[in-house]
Amino acid sequence: MKITIQKTMNVQDPVRAHSTDAGLDLCIPEGQGCLVRPGAVYTINLGIRVAIPDGYYGQLTLRSSAGRRGLTIPNGVGIIDSGYRGDLKLAVAAISDPVLVAAGERICQLIILPRPVVDVEAAPVEDDTARGEGGFGSSGGAPAARAGRLTIGRLMGQLQNAAARYGNDTPVAVLADDGTDYEQGGGLLIVNTVKTGCAGGWDQYRADANGTPMAVIS
Repeated sequence: MKITIQKTMNVQDPVRAHSTDAGLDLCIPEGQGCLVRPGAVYTINLGIRVAIPDGYYGQLTLRSSAGRRGLTIPNGVGIIDSGYRGDLKLAVAAISDPVLVAAGERICQLIILPRPVVDVEAAPVEDDTARGEGGFGSSGGAPAARAGRLTIGRLMGQLQNAAARYGNDTPVAVLADDGTDYEQGGGLLIVNTVKTGCAGGWDQYRADANGTPMAVIS
């Protein structure tokens, strides 16, 4: 399988650092270097076009060296369809501190993968599997922060991991009053509560002086 690559800017040729590497390293073109500041998404034109054969598609993934410096791709991975013929562009954001990306720097990798043919059928989805509707930590990973499951000890471990990855100054958010958006938390409170029921899989509580202490972020 062969792909065709055309450079549209002054940029190094995409290359594999090793013959066994999965992806081609892509660099920042001349004039596309920038300081990526937290709180915004930056789009970097990679200065190349690529023709991917039908039956395949491309993925743009951040290099691990860029991730260690605090960069991330907001949508996780870039998808390049075989019919796309424009310049490849990479969306990046800084997790905590500003990150300088300089011209000539290897920033991401282009990986070519087979595209399976998938037919979609509208029909009832059977849920009689061992896992059923279990998700978000149901198979032993980190559990979601749900009432009745998250404890101060477990929260401390999760916060220590987050601080090590993203820095001690990373804000903590809580649900806003409308229940759909988030706002930055102000502090940790200990409130005595009693359980009142369960809705949508979430345990519900109310404050009660005679209840059990519970940590609340407000």
